[in-house]
Amino acid sequence: MSVTTTAPARSAAGMTDLHLATRNAAALWEALGETRGQEVTRRPGLLGVGGGRNGLRVILLSPEPAPDDLALVPELVRAGGRVTVEDPFSAHDFTELRLTPRTLAS
Repeated sequence: MSVTTTAPARSAAGMTDLHLATRNAAALWEALGETRGQEVTRRPGLLGVGGGRNGLRVILLSPEPAPDDLALVPELVRAGGRVTVEDPFSAHDFTELRLTPRTLAS
């Protein structure tokens, strides 16, 4: 007998595969930033890694970060230079910051 479900796959800790992938990406960028001596901003709802040839990278860690964490995104973006804001949950619109939304397929 096979069972079909539309619910997202979850880990033993109750995280979806997307949450786990997002946490893994954040861990990678945090380690790279620290190793390269770049500024690393850690908040419960986001990670920001700035400086160097890659510019600023902000990764949202959940679809609903705390308002204070979300309010930090424009501040980080306005610091200038090349910026990448990753919203793996596609939950927020950052076009008012002059950021262009795109997916991995585009």
